[in-house]
Amino acid sequence: MPRAFFAIALPEPARNALILARDTILDSDPSWAGEKWVQPANLHITTLFLGEMTENGLRDAADAARRALADMTPYLVSIDSVRATPSLRAASMLWATPSTASDPTAGLASLLASACTSCRPPARHRGFTTHVTLCRTRERRRISAEAIDAAASQLRSQGDSASVSVAAVTLFTSTLTKRGPIYDQYAVIPLAG
Repeated sequence: MPRAFFAIALPEPARNALILARDTILDSDPSWAGEKWVQPANLHITTLFLGEMTENGLRDAADAARRALADMTPYLVSIDSVRATPSLRAASMLWATPSTASDPTAGLASLLASACTSCRPPARHRGFTTHVTLCRTRERRRISAEAIDAAASQLRSQGDSASVSVAAVTLFTSTLTKRGPIYDQYAVIPLAG
């Protein structure tokens, strides 16, 4: 049974900007080259993870999302910052994030979570942060503030390329393979507001 999640798909210019940010990190700290970097085609903003889903569950989740997002207005989000999470001293992931706190993606994620309560197993609540996962580490490790700052500067220098016009949310299925996950679009749900 495939895993499923809702996400904001990134256009090619945004993915290219994120690849340049990744390359900047690797230029600053080549020891990160052996970590698990997300493949460019798989870069996205996850808005709700659903877990393993049957075909009926996928259909129900897509229908619930259509109803929940029917009145939401499209918006723009700028991915112009980079952070190590949970900290620079013990990073388990590197994220690209918006630098502004006024990002409507948290509201979108909340609408999806409320709409899909019956479509997925109960999840423990974690605060939502708009982000694109760039890298997962094999073990927590240190990264320099200089590498993070350089990557963020690289993103900001890309201007509009690092901005994403959010006019739809995609329901993806994910199949894990030895070479990494393979994502398939199940449904694209437009923001119709």
